[in-house]
Amino acid sequence: MTSGWGRTSGGGPAANILQQAQLPLVSHNKCKEKYGVVDRSAHLCAGAGHEAASGGCNGDSGGPLVCEMAGKWYLHGAVSFGRENCPTTHYTVFTRITSYRSWILEKIGLYFEYWIAANYETNSLYVCVRFNV
Repeated sequence: MTSGWGRTSGGGPAANILQQAQLPLVSHNKCKEKYGVVDRSAHLCAGAGHEAASGGCNGDSGGPLVCEMAGKWYLHGAVSFGRENCPTTHYTVFTRITSYRSWILEKIGLYFEYWIAANYETNSLYVCVRFNV
């Protein structure tokens, strides 16, 4: 699932209402067939890849690609690029968030420390975690 305020068609106006679309994930090989050079570790692609489908367009850059798993939504990508005039015959290419997780956490100042504590009187072992923002 992706969403954005970008153009609703290539060369058309930006959306007045936040748009949302379900986009199927596409294999790296299929994406590479359309774009040539796509970095497997940095990118992932989504879209139907045919006329009259949905996809990202100008103004959607940075928008989310989220997937639901077990009732929770996870951020997997951010709109990176597509073809000029947004043909839905090509996929939307997303930056793969997991490849940049450490960098993101470093930049937003979120990190955590952990340590193991043992209580020998009760034979208990604890893992303690402290998040710092």
